Amino acid sequence: AHRLSEARARLRSRDLVELTIGDADYLRIQRTGATEIAIGKKDFDWEIYQPKATKAETTAVTDFVKKIDELDIKEFIDQGDPKEFGLDQPAVTVAIYQKGLKADDKDKDSKDKAKKDDKKKEEEKKEESSDATTEPKGEPIQVAFGKRDEEKNLVYVRRGDEPSIFAVSSEGLADILDRDYLAYRRKQVLSFIEPDIAKLSIYRDGQK
Repeated sequence: AHRLSEARARLRSRDLVELTIGDADYLRIQRTGATEIAIGKKDFDWEIYQPKATKAETTAVTDFVKKIDELDIKEFIDQGDPKEFGLDQPAVTVAIYQKGLKADDKDKDSKDKAKKDDKKKEEEKKEESSDATTEPKGEPIQVAFGKRDEEKNLVYVRRGDEPSIFAVSSEGLADILDRDYLAYRRKQVLSFIEPDIAKLSIYRDGQK
């Protein structure tokens, strides 16, 4: 029976999730005892919607998505008690939407027409709604992260509502899961176009 179980495990896919990184456009990250982090891709740039509306660091977000996509299953636990593996109350829950913010063709045509009819009004509307949370469509890829086995260097996980429990390598995973929203904020202090600079003043020790 043990050999049969091992044979079945070898035949199973070792990929924890299957996603297309380029299609990922919305993330929800919930850590125990912390405010939910919500990040969405607007055009080609990532933005943080929760807990505070601000620009996101694209590299930090894509690194997170890649890490989830690259997780390989090391152990299969088909009849485990979620509580035993810390999955009754997961330490971290991740939801990744693919094309969740993609507008329907009908919506796109409507927006294009609105821009042509009244561009100024559209810009004002855009500014007013910039701080609003955009709700994604469709079903996300969900992964719940539970107890960590320090001796085996494993983390126990579940996918969505599936009853099965899996173990993945904890290497490089703990740090990325423990990040708060500040880790995803854009690090750029100022944003401007160099040819538009007309004057530069430097103040040091009270002197100009």
